[in-house]
Amino acid sequence: MAEQDNGKRPLSDTEEEPVTSQDNAAPPAQKKTRQEDSGSNAPQQAPAAAANTASAGTSSADPNAQSHPRPQNPQNPPPQSQQQQRPQPRPQFPPPTQQQQQIARISSRDHAFFGTVVIDDVVRTIADFLKRNCNHEHVEIEAKLGVMIANNTGRRLELPVFNEVVLNKGHLAGGYRFVSDMTVEQHAHYNAMLNKRLEQTAQPGFQGSHIAYKHTKEIDQFYKGPDGKTRVTLDEATKSVVPNGIVRKDRIADLDVFSPRNMFDFRVTVNVERPMPMPTGQSDFERHKNRVSYRHRNMKIDLTQVRTSNTPNNNQQRSAASQMRPQPGMGNANALDFTHELEIEFAHPEELIHELRRSSGEDTDRFLDIVGSFVNNIRGLVVRAPNPELQRQQQLLYQQQQQRQQQQQQQQQQQQQQQPQSSQHPQPRPNQPALPPPSSQQRRY
Repeated sequence: MAEQDNGKRPLSDTEEEPVTSQDNAAPPAQKKTRQEDSGSNAPQQAPAAAANTASAGTSSADPNAQSHPRPQNPQNPPPQSQQQQRPQPRPQFPPPTQQQQQIARISSRDHAFFGTVVIDDVVRTIADFLKRNCNHEHVEIEAKLGVMIANNTGRRLELPVFNEVVLNKGHLAGGYRFVSDMTVEQHAHYNAMLNKRLEQTAQPGFQGSHIAYKHTKEIDQFYKGPDGKTRVTLDEATKSVVPNGIVRKDRIADLDVFSPRNMFDFRVTVNVERPMPMPTGQSDFERHKNRVSYRHRNMKIDLTQVRTSNTPNNNQQRSAASQMRPQPGMGNANALDFTHELEIEFAHPEELIHELRRSSGEDTDRFLDIVGSFVNNIRGLVVRAPNPELQRQQQLLYQQQQQRQQQQQQQQQQQQQQQPQSSQHPQPRPNQPALPPPSSQQRRY
């Protein structure tokens, strides 16, 4: 293998003389460079780059190297023209077969022992869930960030797991609910992060797909009917119905993923939004949505602030106050009737359905790739949530500041109550003249 790596054949007796001749020796500057290459710098070279100096390092380090065919002397290398004229050795291994070439082309699977890549278990579970539920017309596939709240404690769910896991609702004692709300600070964090990413993709030298941005303000009005609620979406400025704005939203199924290592869990939901005629009468209640959308290829992220309003027809409607508790001891600063949501959905879910129908259950590579990209984008949002430790510290500092302010207010109230009793200048009696004000000497202290 050393001879093959050097690209040189053993020299005959007639070829040794020009190499050791002083007339054919390299110039001093060239000798110094080759000595340095074969010296201390040789171990730092990569194996492929050090192939031409391997034999030279062996001869200088091993005193018994003379029993092998004589290697080149690093101090007296042959001329450059002589090195180029020598023929290259023939390969000792047969050329790769067609099957070996095909395997070599799959670079992403080179590291696998069996030549295959095992799909992530969570991705496969979500893919199976979508296979069973997404084959509908007017389908909507989305995932929302939130937290799983245990019904018996009112706090975030606690399970004996360390990492991400798909939940089975029917087999969890006590039950739970998914709350898709977040605090104003968390919402602002994601807004700033996505705006920064938007600016990065808008740079002239950016290589890749750009992100599209859209800001909308809409009003959702809900009408009760025999077949369910009909939603009418209006533009807040013009009060006109937006395109495809009259639908009945039916939930098909949802799948919850618990992520204890992060601040948020997420829920994957499949809905069907069926077009409906314009309902009559008065709406039961309405929601005001202030939404910013970021679209990257077939994925769309929506940051939405929702304000729910009661109408005269539904005065007993409960407040939509946030019930989210990301960590024990942390409250939510959201006001009543305000929620802050973050969701990601397929801009064109028909692409996923097309790949599902084309695969016929046999070749699901493309379908799994799309689902994997969907899950990867969800995880990208989950792992970029604000640092929980930093939020706890900020919450603690805020509580301490509030306590100090309350203590100061109490002390001021006590001082105001005690001041008339301990005053150095009591109020004059009715028949007694008032005391004169203190002089300048008395005011020094």
